[in-house]
Amino acid sequence: MQEPAQALQTLLKSPKAQAIGQAVQDGLNGIATPTSLGDYVMAAINIGLDRESVEQPRRQSVAGFDLGQEAYWGMPAATVVDGLSRHLVTAGRVTQAEAKLATHVLLARVAPQLLVQDIPGSVVNGSQAWVNFCRAVAKIEAIAPGTASQMSYGHVMSAAQALNDPPDHITQALLLDWGVINGLVARKEDALYTPQEVETVRTAFNQQINERTTASELLGASIPSRKAIALEKLKQQFGEGLPFEEKCLTTVSDDKSKQLDGKHSMLDMAMMGINVRWKTDDSRIPIDAINERPRLNVNGEFLGQYETAVDSLEKGVKTQIRHLISELPLEDRKNLELGKIDLYQKNQYVIDTGFINPPVFRSRRNELLIKTQRMVDGKPQVCVYEVDILNSRIIKRSEAAITRGDQRNSNIQTRIEKFIPDDHDRQAPEKTPVDSAPVPLSFTSARTHYLADAFFKHLDIGGHDQRTQAFGTTTLDQQKAGGERVKEFFLNLIPLRSAIVNFRQGDYESGLIDLGLDAFGLLTAGYGAGAKVAKVASTGASTAVKAAHAGRIIGGALISALNPLSGAKGLAIGTAALATQGARMFSHSGQWLINKVRGASGSYDLLKAANKEYGAAALGSYKVAEGSVDGVAVHRNGNWYAYNPLKQEAFGAPLQHFTPLNGRPGPIDAGAPIGPHHEGFKNNLERAQWPHNRADFNRGFESGDVTRLRDYYPDISAQGLIELISKPGRTAEEIGMLAKEIKSKAIENAQYASHLLNCDVDAPGVRLFPASQTHYHAHVDPASRGECAAMANTMALAIEHGKEDVFLTNLYRAADAPLTPESQTFIKTLRTFQDVVGDKKSFHLDQTVTKCTAAQIIEDLTNSPTSKTLRIGEKDHGLLAGIKVKNGETEWFFYDPDAGLVKFQTLQSMQEGLDKALSSGLTAVTRRPYGKKHGTLTYNVSEFQARDLAADKVDGAAVAQLMTPL
Repeated sequence: MQEPAQALQTLLKSPKAQAIGQAVQDGLNGIATPTSLGDYVMAAINIGLDRESVEQPRRQSVAGFDLGQEAYWGMPAATVVDGLSRHLVTAGRVTQAEAKLATHVLLARVAPQLLVQDIPGSVVNGSQAWVNFCRAVAKIEAIAPGTASQMSYGHVMSAAQALNDPPDHITQALLLDWGVINGLVARKEDALYTPQEVETVRTAFNQQINERTTASELLGASIPSRKAIALEKLKQQFGEGLPFEEKCLTTVSDDKSKQLDGKHSMLDMAMMGINVRWKTDDSRIPIDAINERPRLNVNGEFLGQYETAVDSLEKGVKTQIRHLISELPLEDRKNLELGKIDLYQKNQYVIDTGFINPPVFRSRRNELLIKTQRMVDGKPQVCVYEVDILNSRIIKRSEAAITRGDQRNSNIQTRIEKFIPDDHDRQAPEKTPVDSAPVPLSFTSARTHYLADAFFKHLDIGGHDQRTQAFGTTTLDQQKAGGERVKEFFLNLIPLRSAIVNFRQGDYESGLIDLGLDAFGLLTAGYGAGAKVAKVASTGASTAVKAAHAGRIIGGALISALNPLSGAKGLAIGTAALATQGARMFSHSGQWLINKVRGASGSYDLLKAANKEYGAAALGSYKVAEGSVDGVAVHRNGNWYAYNPLKQEAFGAPLQHFTPLNGRPGPIDAGAPIGPHHEGFKNNLERAQWPHNRADFNRGFESGDVTRLRDYYPDISAQGLIELISKPGRTAEEIGMLAKEIKSKAIENAQYASHLLNCDVDAPGVRLFPASQTHYHAHVDPASRGECAAMANTMALAIEHGKEDVFLTNLYRAADAPLTPESQTFIKTLRTFQDVVGDKKSFHLDQTVTKCTAAQIIEDLTNSPTSKTLRIGEKDHGLLAGIKVKNGETEWFFYDPDAGLVKFQTLQSMQEGLDKALSSGLTAVTRRPYGKKHGTLTYNVSEFQARDLAADKVDGAAVAQLMTPL
C-alpha cells in the first residue's frame, strides 16, 4: 500500500464504511455534515488502533508507542514513522500489509508533521530546524486540519510564512521537547515544568540560533584581496585616472638580484613592495613620485585583513562543528562526550618517481577521524566518526577507517596518521567526564568545545603553510597568484560561504545548494521571501534544492517570550474528549477561536453567519472530561453541537452542559448559587484574604504563575476556574493566582457581552454605552452572584430623572477605586438593594407581571404615546426596555446589566434592535426566557413606576444616592 492517503479516502467512501459511519452518527445523535460519516469512521479506526489515547492519553504517545523516545533523537522523520509501523505489527494491532495505512491514520491525528513529504535529511528530530518545522505545521493545521500531512516540506514552510504563530502552548511544548533532547531539562512524564525551566530552554534555544546565525555571517566575511587593497592605496597616493594596471615600468638597479625582467604596472609595484628604482617612457606615470618610494604598506594591510578573516573563519567553523555534534543521535553524542578520544588525519604525500627520496607532504584532507572508546553495559565499545566539513556532516565509519594501510593513487599516497593538536589539554582526550546527566549538553559542553578546537587546528587555517599559500613568494607571478589562492582557499574550504553571500545579496538562483551543505540548519530554520520562493520553485533545480529554498532562506526563527498563561500542562496530559480531531479543533485555543469568530473589527461576521444558518450560535463553555473549556457551538434540534468556524460547519455528537457565554456572573435569584462550587469559591476567596493570609494571596495575585498548578489546563472557562478555586486545601497563594485569572476572564467576558449587543443593535442613530456588571464585580466582588435586578431598577429610576449617565459613570468609578469611602458606600447600597429585589418576584417590586413575547414587548413600546419603562425578567436575569417622551422628542432604550445601555433615535431601529436582543440575534441565544419547552418564548414583564421604590424594604433615599456623582 504505497499511497496510504489515497487508500484511506477509498476506504472511507466504501459502502461498508459509510454504513458504519451512519450507524455511529445515529447512535450518538450526531449532526449530519458532508464529512460526518467519514469523521465517525476515522474516530472508530483511531479508537480501535489506539484505545490508550482515549483511556489514558499522553502527549507524544500513540498506540502504546512513544514518539519521543531516546532511540529516535537525532533521527529523520522517516525513521520514526518506520518505528511506529513496526510497533503496530509487533504488538499485533495490524498485519504487515495494513501497517502503512494504520500508521498514516494514527499520525494524521497526533503527529501530522511526520507525514509531510520530502523532509530534508538535515531536519532531524531534536534539531532547531525541526522545532520551526513543527511550528509551521501547527500554523497550517490550525486553519486547515488534516492539510499538512498531504503537503511537501517546501510547501509547508512556504505557506506557513503568511500565517500567525501557533498558540503559545504549542510552541512551549515543542521547546520543551527540544530542551529535553538537548539536555537542558529532564523529561517529565506529566510535563509539569516550572516557568523558570521553560524560560531556561527558550533562552538557550535563542542563544543557539544567534550563535549559528553569527557563525553563518562570519563564514561569509569579506575575503581579503591584495589587488583591491593595492588599487585603493595607489588612488590615495597618486589620485584617480592613472593607468595603474598598464605594464610600462621597468626596474633600474646595479644589483642584479633586484633587477626584474620584463615590464610591470604600478599595481605590480604596489603589490610587490620591493625597494628598487623604476623608469618609464609613459608620460602619464608619475615616475618621480614613485621613486620617492612612498610607504603604501599593501602587504601589511593585506596581512591584517587576512588575520581578521581567519579569526572569523575560526569562530564560524568551531560553531559549525558544535552544531553538527549537537544534532547527532543520543548514543553518538554520548560516545563523543563520555568516551576516550583519539584523533586521526588523512594526509597526502607525493612519492618521488625515483624511489630514493622519502614521500613529501602535499596536503591534508578536510576530514578528521575521531575514535571513541566507552564502556556500555559493562562492555568496551569502539566507534569511529568522520567529521566532514565540506559536506557538513558527521558520519559513522568502521574501525577499518583508521586501521587500514596507506592508499596510493598514481604518485599520491594517503596516510591515516594520529593527530595531537598543539597546545591542547593533553588530559582532555583521556578524561572521561562524570556521567552525571543522562543527556549531554552537546552544543555547549567542554568536550564539544575541545573537539571543535581540535578540528580547526587540524585544518591549519592561518598556520605557516596556509599563510605562505595565501601570501605567495617574492616573485611577481607568485605574488599575483597568491591573492587568488587566498580567495580559492576560503571558497574551497567552506562551499556554503558562497551560497551565504549569494543569498545575502538576493541572488537565490546562484545560491541554490543541496541541503547536505546547510551547515547550520539555517536554510531550514529561517524565513524566506515568498517571491523568491516562487522563483526557486519554477527553476529546474533538484527536488531537494526546491524543498530547501521554497521553505526558508538564511535567517533564524527566534522564539519570543511565551505567555505563562498558555498552559502547556493540560495539553501535555490531555483528556479523553480531546483525543479526536474534532474536539482538538473545538478546544484548540479558546481565545484563538474567540478572536477568529469576533473578526478583526469586532463584527462577529462568522458568528452571525452561523446564527443565520443554524438558528442559534454562541461562544460558551462546555465540559471536557473533568474540566470546562471555552469554545463555539450552534443549536439545532434541541441540542448544542460543536462548530468549526474555519469550515463554518457543525460537527460531532451533542455537547453536554454547553453554556453560552453571556458575561454575567450569576443568576437573578439570590437564593440560587452560581453552581455547586460557588460556596467553596466564596469561602476560599474570603479565607485567602484574612490578615494572616493576605501577603500570600497578594503574592499569588501579583506575580504568581497559574500554569504551575497541576490541575490548570488551557482554554479553561470561567466556570472551570471557579471549580479550581473552590477545591479544599487551596493555599492562599494558589487562590491569588486563580483570582487574578478569574478577574481577567471576567473582564474579557464583559467586553464580549458588550460587543455582542452592539452587533445586534448597530444601526444609524443607535448608541451603545457599554457597562457590564461583570466588569464591575471583577473589581469589586469577584464572588458576587450578580446584581442585575438592583441595577435594572436603579437604571429605570435614573432614566426617569435623566441621570443614567451618572449611574453608569459611578459603576466605573467604583470599580476603578473600590476602597474609597464613597465607593464603599455605593457598593454597599447597591448590594443591599439587590438583597431586596434579587429574586424573580421581588425584581418586579410587587407589580403586576405579564408574560410577553418579544414581539408583544416591541408592540407595547411602539404604541405607547407617553414615557414607559418595562422590567423584563428572564429565568435568571433582569433587563429593562422603554420609551421616553420629553419636550416633544421621543427616544427608546434598552438596558442589559451584562452589556450596557442602548438608546434608539428611531422607531425602526428600536423594533429591529429589540427583536435581535430578545428573539433572533446573537445576544438572544444567551438568554433564558420562559416557554422553550412549549415553543413560545416569553418574558416576565412589569411596568416600572418611581413609587415602586417606596416599598417597605426599599431605602428609596439610598437608592437615589446611587445616581449622585462619586
